[in-house]
Parts: sequence; structure tokens; C-alpha cells
Amino acid sequence: MAPIQFIAQNGNTYSKFIIGSILVVLCFASFQIFVVLDVSISELTPLMYVVPIIVGSTFGFMLGTIRVLQKQLQVNLKKISESEQELSDEVFDRKMIEKSLIENQEDLLRIITDLKAFSSAISHDLRAPIQSIQNYTLKLLEEHGSELDEEIQRYIQHVSETSTNMKNIIDALLDLAKASHSSLNIIDIDLAELSTTVFHELDPELTEKVNLILEPDLKISADIKLMYIVMANLLSNACKFSRSVEEATIRIGHKTTTEGEAIYVSDNGAGFDVDNMENLFDSFKRLHSDDEYPGTGIGLATVNRIIERHGGNVWAEGEMSKGATFYFTLPT
Repeated sequence: MAPIQFIAQNGNTYSKFIIGSILVVLCFASFQIFVVLDVSISELTPLMYVVPIIVGSTFGFMLGTIRVLQKQLQVNLKKISESEQELSDEVFDRKMIEKSLIENQEDLLRIITDLKAFSSAISHDLRAPIQSIQNYTLKLLEEHGSELDEEIQRYIQHVSETSTNMKNIIDALLDLAKASHSSLNIIDIDLAELSTTVFHELDPELTEKVNLILEPDLKISADIKLMYIVMANLLSNACKFSRSVEEATIRIGHKTTTEGEAIYVSDNGAGFDVDNMENLFDSFKRLHSDDEYPGTGIGLATVNRIIERHGGNVWAEGEMSKGATFYFTLPT
């Protein structure tokens, strides 16, 4: 490529050289022709005058063609040079992107490792002291409650309730961590059976006045451990927000929606304000006060994370004092 570029860059010099060389050759050839033929100028016929004209025209055409080709060559070489530069820039950009991806992957692995260590610390190092607080406050009330005045008993009861709430938050955080990083084991699940199991394992104070209705043919494909967490959160919320209703009813079924075939969990409880729905699935965002409906503020965020990891969508519909319905879809 280098010799071609050199010729293109010095085209005028080479053109002059070629023109001069051709003229010399033509003059020499014409002279030789006349010498060989032993023809004098006076003996030339009109046809012989035409020959130089034809030769000159042909030469001019050749010269013009050479110059056009020369210009085209310069243009093509410029395009090639620009393409080579673009390719070089693209290769450089790709190398930088690959380097950045490798660095991000290493950072992500470190973060995951830290999260696992954090989850382990929460599970063992924090839950144990909280459990001890619960055990000792309970023992204190049982063995020495009669010796304590009502105010001290109220203080101890408050400590016990606070430690229980802290334990629930820790469990919710562990569920959220599990939802984010645990591997998926997709199997066929009878959601009606799973929901019944979850419902009976909830706090009896939540479920004793609630009527659970299950529609038939509730079959899904998902990770059963994570779906247990989903249904536990949805059912406990539905029970909690329906406890003030005389005939509390929770219905689990399936419905065709614009998002596809969806599973829904509906209740006839407190509902929520649709103006605040954008915060419904955010961590630690609550639409009701803790005094009205105690909770961790993590449950729906965990549900959202699990459904997203399965490749589905989750959303809700509701109205204040008229209940709420939570929908989720899963890939078939």
C-alpha cells in the first residue's frame, strides 16, 4: 500500500515524467519510420498528416484517463485510510469496554461475596442476641412478673415486642438477599397446595377470622423456595390489612390480563391510595403507619425481586377501604 500512496501523493511529477517519456518515444518512432521508409517531407500524403493527429488524440485520451484514475485512486486511498482509522478506534473502544466489563465483573463478584458474608453475619451474629433478649424478657415476666409493678412489666413487654420486630426485619432482609442471589431451581408447582401450606403456617392471630378461597387449576413453573416467600408475603399482608373486616376474604386465582396470564391475590381489607402506588414495591416504603399495620416495609420489595428474577411482572390494584389485588406473571 505504501508505494501506491507515494505515487498518488506525487502524481503530478510522475504524470510529467510519463508525458515526456511518451513524447520522446513517439518522436523517435516517427523519425525511425520515415528513415526506414526513406520518405521525404515533400512526399508525405494527406493521410500521413492524419496519423500524428490520431496518435496525439489517442495519447490525450490516455493521459486524461490516467489523471481520472489517479484522482479516483487518491479518493479511494483516503477512504481506506479513514476506514483504517475508524477500525482502529473501534478496536480500541472495544478493548476499553472489555476491560471495563472485566473490572465491573470483578467488582460484582466482590459485592456478592460481601453480601453473602453480610447475610451470614445477620443470620448468626445478630439473630442470636435478639433471640436471647426475647428469651430473657419472657423468662423475666413468667418468673418475676408478680413482683414487678405494671409500669416495669410494660417496659419489659415493649422490649420483647421491639426485639420481635427486629427479628422480623432481619428475616425479611435475609429473604431479600436470598431473592437477589440464590440460584433458581424451576419446577412445576401446585400453587393452591403451596398457598394452603403457607396460610396455615402464618400466625393464627392473623388467619383465624380469614376465609381463604382458592380457584382450581393454579399451576405454575417456578422456584418453590422463592415462591414460598412470595406467597408468605402476599398472604400475610392480605390477612394483616383485612383483620378489621368482619368477613375477611382472600381469593387466589388466575386471570387473563394485558400482561398475559396472571396469578392474583385479592383481599377486601384496607386497600391503599393509588396516588402512592409508585412506592408500593420499594424497600422500606410503607403506605400505612406502623401503629395501624406493623411491618418491615421489605415484603413487597422481596416479592418484586423474586418475580423479576423469574422474568415476570408484578403490579397491584386497590382502593382505600375497598381492598387490594396483587398480580404477578411468570414465563410459561
